[in-house]
This record gives sequence, structure tokens and C-alpha cells, in this order.
Amino acid sequence: MSVNVFGLDLDQPVIAGSLSEFVRIFRQNGWLRAVKSFFRHFLFDRPAQQDLSDFLDSTFGSKFTFDQSRLVVGNASSEAVWERIPFKPEVVFSFRVLEHVPPHDLSILVERLAIILSKNAIAYFVITVHTGLIGNHLTEWYPHRVYQAGKKSEPWEHLRKNRYSADTYLNGMTRRAYAALFSQHFEILVDEELNPKLGEEYLTADIESELSEFDRYELLSNDVLFVLRKN
Repeated sequence: MSVNVFGLDLDQPVIAGSLSEFVRIFRQNGWLRAVKSFFRHFLFDRPAQQDLSDFLDSTFGSKFTFDQSRLVVGNASSEAVWERIPFKPEVVFSFRVLEHVPPHDLSILVERLAIILSKNAIAYFVITVHTGLIGNHLTEWYPHRVYQAGKKSEPWEHLRKNRYSADTYLNGMTRRAYAALFSQHFEILVDEELNPKLGEEYLTADIESELSEFDRYELLSNDVLFVLRKN
């Protein structure tokens, strides 16, 4: 469709669902990622890939061939990884990923993007901010489950009692910390919560007093959209 696109991720992707792919994932990212990738592929990814393939086939009028060389596996803060993308990107997109990048690596990544992106390029980042109600990535607090009953943990559990944690790395950065980092290298065009007031009913006066170090800008963050422009 005349768009030059590359995908970059730390994890080895699953395309065909073959045994060899899961062996590569095990060697590259460990057994836990291999197990997660197996279930994710057959429960969610494969139907989505088929829908995408059908759309592309109907759009092009012929069978679309996916070029796996456009999926770059590696640490996005590494200069060598970006050397595998043979042009200066005009747009970079990330959805619910940056909260899993260690602060030091994220700082390097943002600085590197400021160098490699073309002039006036746009970065579009959606981040599940740690200080938000859903920030601890507990499955019972996923956005579509916020108002379901029967939860084991309490609202803002991770900022209060912290009895439960998700089986994924989280950098713990605040919304202001992201904004401060981005503003060092980019102009921030948008800093906006995508689910305004999600879970606001849980923010009682007692909880707000207990978490007085955080204001509502932080506590009601959840999924935040940052749109940045390279100066």
C-alpha cells in the first residue's frame, strides 16, 4: 500500500505457529515467553492475522505475501537494531509497550529516536501509566474488567498494600516522568488519557488522602496517549 513499514520488538514473533518458531522463542526469550506466545497465537493472534490477510488480499486484489524480514527482533535502545531499518522513519508507533522498558533503556531509546527520525517526524505512544488504577497490569483490573465484582486486590493496590503483582516487568514511571523525558527531545503535542475518568468512582476521599503524593493527573492516568513531534 506504498507504506514502508518495519516492526521492532524484543520478543521473537510467531507467524506460522510452527514448532521451530516456538523453539526460537524459547532460546531467545525463555520458557515463559514461549508458553505465553503459544497460547496468545492460537487463541488471539491467528484469527487476527487471518482477518488482516483477508483485508489485504481484498485490497490488493491478489494474495498478499508477508515479508518477515520487516520484523526486527532486538532491544530498541540498541543502535545496531536501528541500523537494520534502512531509512529515517517519519512516524513511530508504540501501543502499551513503553511501560515495560527499563527507565535507563527508555531514556536511550527516546534520545536515539530524536536522532534517527526524519525532521518533523511524529511519535505516537500509548502507555499504561503505573500510577493509574490499571497500572499494575493485574488481569482483574484490565480496562474491560474495572467494574466487575469479586476482585482480590483493592483499587490502586500497587501504590498501597502491594500484595499482588503481574508476571511482567513494569518500570514504575509516572505520567510526569514520561512527559519530562519526552520533552527533552520532542515537542509534546498531545498528553491525553484515553479512558477519561475510568475508575474515578473508586477514588474515595480516604484513598486520595492515603495517596496524597499523587494528584488526579497521575491517579486517573491509565492509558495515556502521547503524540510527539521531532523539533
